[in-house]
Amino acid sequence: MILVKTFGMARDIIGKPELIIENENKMTVKELKKNLTEMYPELASIGSFGIAVNREYVSGNIIIDKNDEVAIIPPVSGG
Repeated sequence: MILVKTFGMARDIIGKPELIIENENKMTVKELKKNLTEMYPELASIGSFGIAVNREYVSGNIIIDKNDEVAIIPPVSGG
């Protein structure tokens, strides 16, 4: 089980501040992103969203452990 926190547009799309991904094995960030866009296809519409593990942005091949803190970070624009 992986607990995923959501923020910004990702929270709007998913409809809740956290979700649980049931998974028996370890998962890479790339696999998590694939699973999330399959579960919530509208996530693909916000462009390339980031994943933070233990409060650090990570890339696709990082392995997520069941005790890690995971967050979806949507793109941020500013002015």
